[in-house]
Amino acid sequence: MPNVTLFISCFFMFKNFRQRKIANMSNRKLFYDASDRNKSPILQVIKKVVSEKFESKNPVNVLEVGSGTGQHAVYFCKEIQKLLWQPSEIHHKNIDSIKAYLEESKLPNLKSPIELDAAADTPPIELDHQYDMLVSVNLVHITPWRCSEGLFRLAGKALRPDGVALTYGPYSVHGKITPESNVQFNRYLKIPLKLDVSADAISTSKLDHRYDMLVAINLIHVSPWKCSEGLFSLAGNVLCPKGVFLTYGAYSVHGKISPDSNVQFNKYLKSQNPEWGLRDTDDLENEARKNGLELETMFDMPANNKTLLWRRLHSTKL
Repeated sequence: MPNVTLFISCFFMFKNFRQRKIANMSNRKLFYDASDRNKSPILQVIKKVVSEKFESKNPVNVLEVGSGTGQHAVYFCKEIQKLLWQPSEIHHKNIDSIKAYLEESKLPNLKSPIELDAAADTPPIELDHQYDMLVSVNLVHITPWRCSEGLFRLAGKALRPDGVALTYGPYSVHGKITPESNVQFNRYLKIPLKLDVSADAISTSKLDHRYDMLVAINLIHVSPWKCSEGLFSLAGNVLCPKGVFLTYGAYSVHGKISPDSNVQFNKYLKSQNPEWGLRDTDDLENEARKNGLELETMFDMPANNKTLLWRRLHSTKL
């Protein structure tokens, strides 16, 4: 009887452990409806390419760039056993999801994911000419252009002489986006990024030195001074070496507000918010210098406004 009790106890312990393991695995596995919807049409294209280009080759070495959740990798490997699939991702959460799918599926032709940044200037040397096919699904349109540049650079490096690259997603064809649903989708993709320039620490790692021009219109006088501080800090970080910063609005110039309409406007702003008001160009120049910028030109504009053109100091090193 003790042995039976021990057996039953061990059985339930194992069952509970297995259930917990499955639950943990399910929590790690990410799932996107879109990936589930498009997997079958993409599979048909891959089957066609494999049959036409690699009919006699086994295995067909595939590098997937931007594997996402891992749904595609598992599905394609189940359906085409001759594929030897190498998933890759840059986001750790996605890498963990791919590993969970891999552990659950136990597919021998699905390799463990590698961390790979498609936008890197230099692809890893260990990928040189290792692959028959490079696959990238829904990556090009949701990443900056430099990622597309990197993707093709990677394809040139990783593919064998007779290798092929397959990219999937919506595109503009010969300068035209159709149908209307894709026009609307493109507008959605271009929704402005959320950026709080008044934050104590602005995260600019993804923006560093990417822009030729930064523009701020009617912002400085209707925001607290810390917003101006953050704005010049942002300019110092995101502008290219020859980049310029353009600000427009009403200003105090060398300690003087003129004409009287601007004096009244300044009083009105402060009545709305004591932290608002016309900023003096001397104060802005001091803030600019802290961030490697200088005032190059002051343009007089209609209605007593001005446009200020700021440029990097010649001695500034990036």
